[in-house]
Amino acid sequence: AAPFLVSTLEIGASPYAHFHSRAQQNLPRIAALFLPSPQDQKTARKAAQELLRAVAEAERWHRELGQTLDSPSVTNVLPGLALLLQSAQADHAAYSLMGFGSLAAPLTSNLIAKAEVSTGPAKIPFLCALGTIGPAASNAVPLLTRIVREASGEEQTRAITSLGHIGPAAGAAAPLLATLLATEPTIA
Repeated sequence: AAPFLVSTLEIGASPYAHFHSRAQQNLPRIAALFLPSPQDQKTARKAAQELLRAVAEAERWHRELGQTLDSPSVTNVLPGLALLLQSAQADHAAYSLMGFGSLAAPLTSNLIAKAEVSTGPAKIPFLCALGTIGPAASNAVPLLTRIVREASGEEQTRAITSLGHIGPAAGAAAPLLATLLATEPTIA
């Protein structure tokens, strides 16, 4: 249930908020039923309580973010997401920024920095966020071009897609993309 709750909350559409008080009362007890030892039950109760606190916090955060996005300016949200990009939850910030489009342009350098130090699948959210910024993320073209040249699989595909979203400002990558298409037609 936890992955479902988290993914539901991440998209900001939790229709289950009204169940929170009932879950808060019952989840620790239910979790303990599945564990044989009292120590495991105690650990499960604590973990369930932490999960419920996290769910409540995420719901609050999404409500506040939703209110902010309805306002004429989102600039007051960007500093918080910039801080989140420096934390262990940087990927969550990148996923959030995907919904901002070109309004996230002030954080392009932050996304580039995270993409440069991330490896493998951890790099994907930063590449996607750069693409959703579009032409305003043109300073990411050298990084995205390098990733297309050096990576493979989803990482390479996301870099190509982001270059496409950046558009004509990504023209410097055109020769590499043409060569790649000629040598690996399955990329298209």
